[in-house]
Amino acid sequence: VYKVIEWKLASVPKFIPYEDARRLISAVDRNTLKGKRDYLMLLLMLQLGLRANEVIQLRMEDIFLRKGELFVRETKTNRERVLPLTNELADAIVDYLRHRQPETPQRHVFIRSVPPYTPLSCSSTLGTVVRKYIRETGIQTPTFGTHQLRHTLATHLVNNGVSFKETADI
Repeated sequence: VYKVIEWKLASVPKFIPYEDARRLISAVDRNTLKGKRDYLMLLLMLQLGLRANEVIQLRMEDIFLRKGELFVRETKTNRERVLPLTNELADAIVDYLRHRQPETPQRHVFIRSVPPYTPLSCSSTLGTVVRKYIRETGIQTPTFGTHQLRHTLATHLVNNGVSFKETADI
């Protein structure tokens, strides 16, 4: 009897419904500095499909608010790209940066919300943030990782008529 071949990447990626992802983001308390930071990080993953490490590595010089663009340097594929900022993202960036510790010399966008104000050093920090809000909202998810937000965006785009090529480019 022949064995059926199971291709490693042949299944549909794990994602959550886009409405649940929006609910996840809306659960963040944006009245605190940590909440403003968490909200922006989640929004970057859901609206631009950034990987956790790409979010952690963002620097001040990568944000071009006047142009409405975000420059992503530190990518898994080593291919730099420029992504458009939505109004919601631009507002979240401004809100977070206005309240971030001004005396820190750090050029990284995301820093710890308590002393010492150093850059977030590990992408697993985002995993902790995602898990926290998944538990708080009670959303049923296939995994607790950050990558499902990237897959959620891709699935949402394809379901709304965006081509696979355009989705892959994002």
